[in-house]
Amino acid sequence: MITKLLSKVSFLMFVLLFSSYSIAQTNPDKPKQPNVSVSMKNYWCAEVENLIFSKEPKQGEKLTVGVRIKFTKNMANSLPLPKKNCQCAFEGPQGNLVSSWSKILSLRLIGIKYSEKEVNFLEYYGPTPAFPPYYYSGFPVIGFRVTESDLKRGYLDIWSWVSKEPLQCRESSIYASLAIYNKLPYNIENECHPKEDFKKTFKTTCLDISGIDKEKLTKDLDKTKNIRLPDLEIDKVKSFFRISKRENEQAIIYDELDLVISIKNSGNVDISKFKILIEKKREGDTQYTSLEQLEWSYDGKKGSSQNGIIEIDNLKAGQTKDIIVFTNNSKAPKLDCWLRVKLDPENEISEINETNNMIDNIRFPSHYNNPGEYGNKVKRAP
Repeated sequence: MITKLLSKVSFLMFVLLFSSYSIAQTNPDKPKQPNVSVSMKNYWCAEVENLIFSKEPKQGEKLTVGVRIKFTKNMANSLPLPKKNCQCAFEGPQGNLVSSWSKILSLRLIGIKYSEKEVNFLEYYGPTPAFPPYYYSGFPVIGFRVTESDLKRGYLDIWSWVSKEPLQCRESSIYASLAIYNKLPYNIENECHPKEDFKKTFKTTCLDISGIDKEKLTKDLDKTKNIRLPDLEIDKVKSFFRISKRENEQAIIYDELDLVISIKNSGNVDISKFKILIEKKREGDTQYTSLEQLEWSYDGKKGSSQNGIIEIDNLKAGQTKDIIVFTNNSKAPKLDCWLRVKLDPENEISEINETNNMIDNIRFPSHYNNPGEYGNKVKRAP
């Protein structure tokens, strides 16, 4: 009896041991993996894609330059991204569309270089910079805002740099340096440069001087040194734009803009009266047309114009006047616009230099497309 009982117990133990061994072989224990949820975010790389000219570079004319910034999307856990993707990047808006999101970047344009020692400086006349400009190696660093709409479009054009002097008949190069800031303050210590400086080399179209008596030309130029004439020039243009409190019949809010145009008479003769023409073009237009409605003020005087023309009185030799122009985009509230300013548009005044009377591509962004650019621009021009 006892022998049979021991035999049954032994059999049961064998079955249990065999079952455990089989389970261990078919389902070996594995180290438990922690339950980690990887959060991927949108990061964006920026680079200078190209430098854009408002017109063909020609000898004796000034050049207006824009910069096209390209944006490329990357998905990653955190910064920095692998260098093969981007040397430095910034975090974009996450999740739902965030209309108030914006990011500060900056540009520095090393002017039109003819050689290492000869530079035709580029002066900035675009929208008010996102932070006070600072200088690096003698060239200004201009801050600008990138909004979500810019990222969705994939690029942003930054205008306007204008050459200080008319172009020479020589091969030239312009260098553009882009920087990203991922922490404050916005200065050189906190810059991150996505790539080396972008370089664009171009050849100016030269004037045809075949058949001209060079000796006579030199004598004629010498004579002009003592010529007494006025010389109108646009010294600088500042933009102040803001969201209007008014809206049209479709409940679409339109934006308002003040331009402060500093006009100088750099000649040696006073000007009793001259005209200014303000023109515009909307996004998608190829030509400028007269600004139909504007208000202006200077020297305590005020007025309005229906044809884009403003008449200015009494600009003495060496004097600079600030002309304030107020307008809005009520006829195109959801489109970006560009303005152009011409002095003496009908060439009624003989001047020493006729090539410095115009500036174009003054950008007037719509707050619907560029909400970030309206963050601090709420003041009217003084």
